[in-house]
Amino acid sequence: LKRKGHVDRAYLDEVYKTVYHECNVCKRCSLFCPFGIDIAYLISILRGLLTSQGIVPEGLARSVANYKEFGNQMAVTDEEWVETLEWCEEETAEEIVGLKIPIDKKGARIMYTVNAREAKFYPQDIMQAAQIFHVAGEDWTLPSRPGWDDTNLAMFCGDAKTARMIVENTFKRAEELEVQIVSATE
Repeated sequence: LKRKGHVDRAYLDEVYKTVYHECNVCKRCSLFCPFGIDIAYLISILRGLLTSQGIVPEGLARSVANYKEFGNQMAVTDEEWVETLEWCEEETAEEIVGLKIPIDKKGARIMYTVNAREAKFYPQDIMQAAQIFHVAGEDWTLPSRPGWDDTNLAMFCGDAKTARMIVENTFKRAEELEVQIVSATE
């Protein structure tokens, strides 16, 4: 504000260090600020400003690009996602007879969403959720297309357009499948 928008790359690099390495946007400072300043909101604004200038942590930028291309942070294709679910069902059905992992079940009560790392690195988490749903007798499903990744890393770098797309994907799948509840992992 003091510079009235006249900043150089060196200044933006200093801002980057502060907003990405000294703050995790937990909002604790905002909660306890004696002046009522929402500091976390200001940090988010600064992250968005840096994003608009292409100044984003490399891993975060890669994840956001993956959301745009694949609909999830881990670059899992729709085919890989469905194959993973089918494999999870086969593996888990060996432990619990009759267990199914329903994909695109229209009218299910719950649409379950996961962290994309589960599909890529921790499929056992999907299997354990399937076991819980099965034993509980729950009517559930997983979508086969984007909307299944419940992470939203775009919001951490202030990329509002991509963050909105991620949320809209989930709502679109929920509406298409006519579910009552969207349940997120963790």
